[in-house]
Amino acid sequence: MSRPKVTVIVPVFNTRERYLKKCISSITEQTLKNIEIIIVDDGSGKETFEAVEATVASDDRIRAFHKENGGVSSARNMGLDAAEGEYICFMDSDDWMDTDCLETAYRIAVRKKADMVGWRFCREYEKKREDIRIFHGDGLVYSIGRTQGFPIFDMRIMGYTTMKLYKRELFEGRRYREELTNGEDTELNFRLYMDIRYAVYIDRAFYHYRFVPDSAVRGYNEDFVIRYNQTLSAIKDDIREVMNPEMKRELKSAFLDFTAISYLMLCMHYVFSPKNKHGYKDRIQELKTISGTAPYSEAIAEAGKLTIPLTRKMALICAKHNFYFGVMCIVKVKFLLYRLYG
Repeated sequence: MSRPKVTVIVPVFNTRERYLKKCISSITEQTLKNIEIIIVDDGSGKETFEAVEATVASDDRIRAFHKENGGVSSARNMGLDAAEGEYICFMDSDDWMDTDCLETAYRIAVRKKADMVGWRFCREYEKKREDIRIFHGDGLVYSIGRTQGFPIFDMRIMGYTTMKLYKRELFEGRRYREELTNGEDTELNFRLYMDIRYAVYIDRAFYHYRFVPDSAVRGYNEDFVIRYNQTLSAIKDDIREVMNPEMKRELKSAFLDFTAISYLMLCMHYVFSPKNKHGYKDRIQELKTISGTAPYSEAIAEAGKLTIPLTRKMALICAKHNFYFGVMCIVKVKFLLYRLYG
């Protein structure tokens, strides 16, 4: 077979067998046949190891690598090192995609000579499906220097490395930073976007994101502040390297948006997490401390100008006016919705 048109990289760590089967079958059943699938088992237990091996035996386009646990970034990097496709696509092992996703995106990428093609997704809860509409308009285009079209710096696109087809050349000299454990995909996009000259948006929900309340990004961890600060610091370093004034301006704006989202994640999954055993006064005091620390304080000060959805802005607007009880109420409502849908 000739060089694969697309390489799909799937990191796996103790994924439920039925989720993994659904994920991989959604790739092997793609209408675009000339693809390769790289599964990287990041130190899973015996059950997942055997499920991966069985999957490899089912299709000769699948290659599997087993490694010691090192985190999702190290797994994706191993996949990138082995990838041979013209374009790269990342998937999480408990998600799935529509069967015409890769063919549609690849044909557009080739026809438009695009560096990146993105699409929207459905958020799949246990009891509900939510179709996430990001932008209105199919075939929206981003080209460097153009002010209208596909706003690739919007965090609903820039915040993930899934739901995209990337030109392989973008990864030359670039890999995930393995020391980052929260927002590592966003940080990589800050670097990849520096070389994107043309991108296209497909207004279809090809990707199905399985919402897991206790996933790594949502589970409680006492080191969350340190982890997000580390990622934000890395992104600031990335931006300092940019020479193009227009690109630098776009990235600085995107940085504030991501800072705001990081602040909200800290509110939900650290400060006001049900697993946080500190009392109310201690939580409010910690939130005050976080809110008064750069770069969170800068994002809060610019809350009205951020290009994030109003439902997310509200918590920052409350923090801007020192109404921390309001922030807590917004978080509690989100937790209630999780329970209803999950």
